[in-house]
Formats: sequence, C-alpha cells, structure tokens
Amino acid sequence: MKEEDFEVFIKSDLDSNTEIITSYDDLKGEEFDFSNRIYSAYLKDGFPVFERITPEYLDKLAENAQNSLSKILTINDIIRCEINKNDIIGKTVECIDTNINTKVKLSYNDEGATGRNNAIKLNKAKNMIDLFNSQINIKDIIRKAVITAYAEGNYIMYLRKKGDVFKVDYYPLGVCEISDYDINGEPIVLFNINELRNRLIKFTRCFTSDKSLFFENLEKEIEANYPPEVFMAYKNKEKYAVLNPKYTGVIRIGDLNRKYGLSPIFKVLKLVFMLNTFDNSDRINSKAKAKKIIHQKMRKEVMGPNYDKRGFEEMKFAHENFMEAWKYPTVVVTTPPTVESIAYVEPKIELTNTDTVNSYRSRALAALGVGFLMDSSSQSVSTASISVTQLMRTINKISEQLEVIFHKWYVQIFKDKGMNTSFCPDIKIIDSEELDFELRKDFATALYTIFNGSLETSLDILGININDETAKRRRENSKNLDSEVFYPRLTSYTSSGNNINTNETGRPSSDEKTNKTEYDKEYNKTERK
Repeated sequence: MKEEDFEVFIKSDLDSNTEIITSYDDLKGEEFDFSNRIYSAYLKDGFPVFERITPEYLDKLAENAQNSLSKILTINDIIRCEINKNDIIGKTVECIDTNINTKVKLSYNDEGATGRNNAIKLNKAKNMIDLFNSQINIKDIIRKAVITAYAEGNYIMYLRKKGDVFKVDYYPLGVCEISDYDINGEPIVLFNINELRNRLIKFTRCFTSDKSLFFENLEKEIEANYPPEVFMAYKNKEKYAVLNPKYTGVIRIGDLNRKYGLSPIFKVLKLVFMLNTFDNSDRINSKAKAKKIIHQKMRKEVMGPNYDKRGFEEMKFAHENFMEAWKYPTVVVTTPPTVESIAYVEPKIELTNTDTVNSYRSRALAALGVGFLMDSSSQSVSTASISVTQLMRTINKISEQLEVIFHKWYVQIFKDKGMNTSFCPDIKIIDSEELDFELRKDFATALYTIFNGSLETSLDILGININDETAKRRRENSKNLDSEVFYPRLTSYTSSGNNINTNETGRPSSDEKTNKTEYDKEYNKTERK
C-alpha cells in the first residue's frame, strides 16, 4: 500500500476563517524673488536600502562606520524607516522634538561699553544680532538641527547672504562629504557637484505661457540656491567644491574622532530587529489561531479489508451532507455510518512570552537613554516614572555644538561689517532639563536669593520679560493698587481679633507684659498708622 493512498481528503471553505476537511482516519494533522528673499531647494535623498536587514548585516555596517560615507548613508536610511514605523524609536524622537528648548540667551560685554560712542555701538550690535536671529529663524534651526543630528549623527549647514538678508541652508550627506582635513579643529566640507545634479528636481513647473515658474535652467537654479563657490565649481565643471569654513557649520555626535558621526539610535536597531521578529511571528500565529478548521474523519473500514479501496463516493456523500447542514443557523447533522467523528482542529500555537518582549523593550529604551525610576517607598508598579535625563544630556551635547557655530557666525558678520568684535555676544541655548517649571523656579530662587544675581536674569529664567514687568509695576504703583485695592486682609495672623474695625495687627494683646508688648505698641503707632 502506497503512502499517498492515505493523503486523500476533501476540503471546502465555509467563509474566510472556516474550513471543513473530510478525510480518512489515517490523515495526519498539518502545521499552519520676493522682497530680496533667498530661495532654498529641497534635495531628494539617495537610493533607499533594498537589502534585507539582519543582525549579521547590522554587524557588518558597524565595522568602521564612522570612516565610511556609504555605511553612514545606509544606516541613516534604516533609522529613518524605523522612526516612521517603530513605536520605541519613533516615540523617542517625538519626545526629543517636543522637549527641545529653542530659547537662547545672549550675553554681551557691557563693561567695554563705557562712553556715549561705545554705548551706541553696543546697541547697534544688539539690534543687528536680533535682526540676524530673526531672519534665519534661529528657533526653527535649533529644532531641526538637534533632531536631525540625533537621528542621523550629522548635520551640515551653511550661512548664505543676499544683500542684508541671511539664510541658513541644510545640506544632506551624500551631497556634502567630510574631507580628510580640518582648520582649527573644524572639518572642511566638500560639496559633490555631480550628486547635486542628480538630486535636483528634473522637471520645471511653468505658467500657462510656458514661462518657467521659478528658474529658467539648472544653472540659474544653482546660482540662486547655493553658495558662490558651488556655483563657480558647477560652471567650471568641477567634481567638487570646497565650502567656505567661515560660513559652514558641522554637527557630529558619536564620531569617535573620525570623519562622520553615528546616530545613538544605531545601538538599538538589533534589539528592534528582534522585537520586529516577535511581532511578525505573533501576527502569523494569531492569524493561524483565528482560522477555524472542522475535520470530519471517516472510518478506516471504508477502505475495505485490504485497505485498497479509496472510498471517494462515501467521502463525497458525507462531506456534502455536512456542508448542507452547515448552511443553517442551527446545525443538526446525521452522519452516515462511514463517519467516525467531527471535530474542530485547534492549532497548538503559543505567542511570544511577554517577559521576553518586555526585556527587549527595556533594553532598547535603556540604550536610547530612557530609564524607569521606581519609588522605593511603594510596592506599586504604578509609581514608576520615566527618566529621560541621559537622553536630554545627548541633546544638550548637540546644542553646545550649535552654540559654537552661531558664535562663529556672529563674529564673521561683525568682521564683514567692519565692526568691533568685542561687542559680539556669547550665545547659550537653555538646557532642555530647565524646561521643567519646578527646576526653573528653584534655579531662579537660588540665583536671586543665594548668589545675589540680578532680578532680570531670575525673571528671564521664569520666562518673564523685565521690561513688561517694570511697566506693569509702575502702572500699579500709580494707581495705588497695592495699598487701596490689594491691601492685606485682616486675618488671625494680622489682627488681634478684639476689634475687627481697628488697624491694629500683629500678636494678640495681653494683660501680661512681655518684652514684645512695647515693641508692638510702638510699631502699630508708627508703621501701621
């Protein structure tokens, strides 16, 4: 007797989730150009990664990644994809985006501004820096630079000028490359002209009159959107242009003193890969468990005494009989003697253990700088809180590099205008931790009361403008609001309680003389009259 003789069965689909199988007993179960404004162009990204992501592939990318532009570009493609689809990485980046402090503090050297002329120069410097920060939209630059540098490990920007208007452009890796040289610790950036041609938009939008909506040709577009050194390299058909380091800013994290930075997210990719594997496995298993299979088993005697009879007619009759009965809401079926039993087939599948998944998720969060703080005085899990201190320190490290770049640009602007650079301010991007009100309140209190700092600085930490506050207080004082409207109410702490209509306040009086009795009496006469 051949093995295939026992593999004959009839299968019918009742619906998308239910199947009925009729077979012999021997069947074995299966397994299942406006106002001098400056244009900027968006550059397309390079080719995406098509290779299947595996732990072995990630190990290969990790080898000497900071010296390989191609590996960094591949890693960044993977990270951008995970930011869009993974809950841990995506939420972490969202947390950074919503917690970036874009508030800056400028510190000028007022000591050198003695004399009328120097005071005028200082005010001119302050107005020029305020206008510059407004033109480049410094808050937007801080937000974009920090989040991109964290996600990609690198951020390259360039300060362009047209007339008296400034514009800061972002250039992605691939179009820009880090050279093997630096000046005073700052890397020299190369601009790939051929890559620029490939990434620029290939079609031209036109008016109905066939006149170009933006630029006549690629040369005009590059001239309007890119630094002069890039335009000259394009005209001269050079392969690379060297960006002017005076106007170039480079942010790198995780570079290990190599050419390129590496995103902290890369450390999490292998853990995320395992979590994705668990999710895919559970999704397949859940789909299999949702599938209902009804198995109608025939008696082996149908095959005859020698087990050489196929019994197709008996199987067909039993199958059609059951299918007919299944059509009705209440199923009553009387099987022929050839049927031994009817039963649901339940897949013996278990989902991934929850503890295993939670372990990988905790490791991934810890690698990103997100930890959990438990209240030692309570046994309840609900008392756990999130700590993003380490994550915010990484953000502050990026902000520190931004401060250096902005200060360099300030100095260069002063030099270009022939102004004294001693009036150039230092810039400080407020740490992200100081966004918390309680921290800011304690910091302002300590600065004002303990360190004898200025009132303006303390109010500025709390987000209060001292000029606005001064105008409000003067208006209140002119209307005597503090003494005539908002005077202290008489309470048990401010009144003796003997006569509510009197102005006597302080400790309750007593017949017994104390060393404070005469003081209170004289105080009420002189100070509270």
